[in-house]
Amino acid sequence: MPKRRLPTVRQGFLVKLFGMYIVCVDLESILTPEVWISVADRIKIKELQLTTRDVPDYDALMKGRIKILKAHNIKLKDIQKIIENWLEKAIFLLPKLMKTQK
Repeated sequence: MPKRRLPTVRQGFLVKLFGMYIVCVDLESILTPEVWISVADRIKIKELQLTTRDVPDYDALMKGRIKILKAHNIKLKDIQKIIENWLEKAIFLLPKLMKTQK
């Protein structure tokens, strides 16, 4: 019997596998990409890619992020602009997930 290739699992992704639907989420059950990684990628500041996996002390991590944002004159509205369509994507995904439960 030929080996069946399994689909690539991505965060917040709905996969049909062996006739079952599987919803893949991160440990916090978040269906969107990591905010800070997306922000870092968009504005090309690698240091903002750090997460609690890299810096377990959340307070230290956030203070570091704030320092970086200040140094680059990045405002909250700039971050909001980057992630503004995420809610729309979540709203699209949720009904799709609910249909799989029927």
